[in-house]
Amino acid sequence: SEEASARVGGGTLSAAQASALEPNWTLREALRSRSLWSLTIASALSFFLGAGLHLHLYPYLTDAGLTVSEAVLAASVYFAVAGAGAVVWGVILDRFPLRYCMAIGFLASGAGIVVLIFTNSLLMALVFGVLFGISFGGAHTITQVMWATYYGRANVGTISGALLPIQLVTNAIGPLFGGWMYDTNGNYVAAFTIYAVLAFVAGVVALVAGAPQ
Repeated sequence: SEEASARVGGGTLSAAQASALEPNWTLREALRSRSLWSLTIASALSFFLGAGLHLHLYPYLTDAGLTVSEAVLAASVYFAVAGAGAVVWGVILDRFPLRYCMAIGFLASGAGIVVLIFTNSLLMALVFGVLFGISFGGAHTITQVMWATYYGRANVGTISGALLPIQLVTNAIGPLFGGWMYDTNGNYVAAFTIYAVLAFVAGVVALVAGAPQ
């Protein structure tokens, strides 16, 4: 069969040449990389706020004055757009530098949560659903591409698998934190404000981390 090719820096490389240029980090090497831990923190923060927001979104919207039907509609729009966002980000990642995509995704997610904090109508809830859905919907896609792009495909399963427990722990704590904040304050404003701040922090961390050296 005809050999596949990859376009790099305006030139054309054969598949074999492109493979030779691909990074090939072992788990031990990756764990000594500052970039790895920075990106792990960013992704862990996204798991934390994402899980918390998902669980508490519906009661938050009804507390904000939306009817049950409106809250369901806004949540449905968010999840539908998030599904499309995973596809959209897959296309974007093929065309733009990874760290900028990660940073924009996290920062836009934070902006979406800010909109949610001030939501008092169906229109604002729908704006949140579209903004947060399209930006946060690609988080899983971006994370998977990140490991392979920065550390190579040879050991991507070992590297991502070794760090997955950290992400799962923050994924479990996020909803508990939101519930605790609600019990403490009587509303979700403080919890969602912290979620927004963490999204902005994740965006900055992803931007400055860059590729490992």
